[in-house]
Amino acid sequence: MVRSPLTGPEEACWVLPGPMLGAQPWPFTTGAPGEQVVGPVVWMASGRLEAPQSPGDLVHSTDPRPTQPSVSKSDVERYANDMKGGNFDWSNMDDKIIIVQTSQGNYIVEGHHRFLASKLSRIIIPNSSIQYRQGTVPAAFEWHNVQWIP
Repeated sequence: MVRSPLTGPEEACWVLPGPMLGAQPWPFTTGAPGEQVVGPVVWMASGRLEAPQSPGDLVHSTDPRPTQPSVSKSDVERYANDMKGGNFDWSNMDDKIIIVQTSQGNYIVEGHHRFLASKLSRIIIPNSSIQYRQGTVPAAFEWHNVQWIP
């Protein structure tokens, strides 16, 4: 996701750029929080969203980097399907997605599953569900090294 350069963190809208899942790059898209963004999506035969082979297949090089080495594939898929179906209540989450901004870039320290689910479902994260902080991170990983766990 990319924060709009025209607004501050309080007003920024996260948008979903390509490439995704090996697709060719497609134009950046902006929209309202909760709005679906058009782009490639992976579907199971049942009509439910299915996560790709690697979490790294969902992200773009400009996305905030992860600070944990693994994420639950089943949680990401469950959240993504709830988001896609309009059944995900962002206001019901105890914690916001926390993005730490450092001189080396942006890092997710809370909300990896919701972040990946929004990428999979192509649903924009509401600004009210993101908190920005300045600082340092204890550990950082590359998305292509993050592993799915059951």
